[in-house]
Amino acid sequence: MKMMNVRHAVGFYLKDLVDLYDNKNRPVSLDFPLESNIYSYLWLGKKRRSVIELVINEMRESDGFIIGYLLNFRDMSVRENRELEALEFAYKDAQTGVYNRHYLNELILDLESKETSNLGIVMVDCNALKVVNDAFGHELGDAVISKTADILWKSKENLDSVIRLGGDEFLVVKRNITEEGLKFYVESILKKVSEIKIGYIPLSVSIGASYHDNGILNFGELLNEAEVAMYHHKTMESKVARDLVMESILQVLSDRNPWEKEHSKFVSMMNQKISEKLKMGTDTVQMISDTGKYHSIGKVVLDEVVHLDGGVSLKYKDQFLKHNEIAFRILSAMPEYSYLATGILHYKENFDGTGIPEGLKGKDIPLASRILRVSSAYHKLINPMEGRGKKHSVFEALEYLEIHSDSKYDGEIVQVLKEIVLD
Repeated sequence: MKMMNVRHAVGFYLKDLVDLYDNKNRPVSLDFPLESNIYSYLWLGKKRRSVIELVINEMRESDGFIIGYLLNFRDMSVRENRELEALEFAYKDAQTGVYNRHYLNELILDLESKETSNLGIVMVDCNALKVVNDAFGHELGDAVISKTADILWKSKENLDSVIRLGGDEFLVVKRNITEEGLKFYVESILKKVSEIKIGYIPLSVSIGASYHDNGILNFGELLNEAEVAMYHHKTMESKVARDLVMESILQVLSDRNPWEKEHSKFVSMMNQKISEKLKMGTDTVQMISDTGKYHSIGKVVLDEVVHLDGGVSLKYKDQFLKHNEIAFRILSAMPEYSYLATGILHYKENFDGTGIPEGLKGKDIPLASRILRVSSAYHKLINPMEGRGKKHSVFEALEYLEIHSDSKYDGEIVQVLKEIVLD
């Protein structure tokens, strides 16, 4: 009686007390004569929704004549909920909470088993995630993935499914949608994403969609169509996304220490002047200038205290000296900037072979690296970061570079710098 929320059941018809449904939500009526059995039903009463087990036993006279039935209702909701939770866990992506590939496989079987109409699928890929991971760490990369999933989940309709395919790729399956509605959905997701920043990083995704009007569905073909469209979009959007990440890196460095911005600007300008003086081609001049602009980006992954210390303390020196190798890794992951990677990787090489990371010597050190080494050292001498030693005059700085020519620096590059400065 407690389950049914009544004091007694005398004089009531069973259908007045409970509404029984099967596991497909179809109404169930208990018609006489009843059969002894155990049934699992969904009980949708007016005041509660439970999964119940109904045990029916016949009551017979000694001669076998049925005089009634004993109905035993058992609330199975707790067990059922645990089973549903276990099933839900198997179908959910642990990181984002959206569905996973196991769920997708079941969904495809269901969709392809019958005629389907007005179905749209949308593939979503996070742009520049590898660069974000390399530059800012996997914690921020995970935040990019989770925020993308959150936007997709909050934008879904009741019958939609949001699925993480793996890594940085998601799939949205939309039911009861028109082709125009699908286009509007894609535009709305792109707009929502464009308004989000995670730390310094603007969120960016590439999207491809495909539509099934009606009939038997070939999900593989539909998925392939959406994937092709997504990669087409990614070709156009990825460069923009990587450029924004690079701008964000420079902004982080500048916010930590405004001197970094001034240093990169000066070194870029001096690199350009030296390469022009050496009568290099336009593209080479631009490349060498850009190595100056981006040579410090590896510092972005350093703890702020390590970055600001600048390798002065022995405690942080080894960590700090790795920033050019970190810059190489970041730049190598970006096609538009990868041509700068080698020049920046080797700019801490010494001309006599005692430098890092590989101990290259003399002209084995890339020219861009040798120019960058001289330009960077010159600026640090005439305008050092606060707390990094005394400020030298132009003549003192040139004298220092000449003294260390052919040990730390390429003497020919030092002479070209001297001509430019004293001209």
